Amino acid sequence: WYGQRLSAIAVVFLMVLHLTLAYRPVIQFLLLLTLTFHASLGLRIILLDFGVVKVKYQKLLIAGLLALGAFVLIVVWRSIYP
Repeated sequence: WYGQRLSAIAVVFLMVLHLTLAYRPVIQFLLLLTLTFHASLGLRIILLDFGVVKVKYQKLLIAGLLALGAFVLIVVWRSIYP
């Protein structure tokens, strides 16, 4: 719960930095990393709330979504900076 809230604040902060200091790879990477983390936790909540995944598989779901998020992060980062 705290991770979701803190990452939302970080997304807003990094978005402001991204808009003011455009094309800084460090800021872009941190923003992408934070967005990936925030989205992974959001998908976890959606899947649990709609009953798609049972609560007893929550730890496996978190690990799987974070791994998927890391894969997407790498693919997107490689497409931006080959």
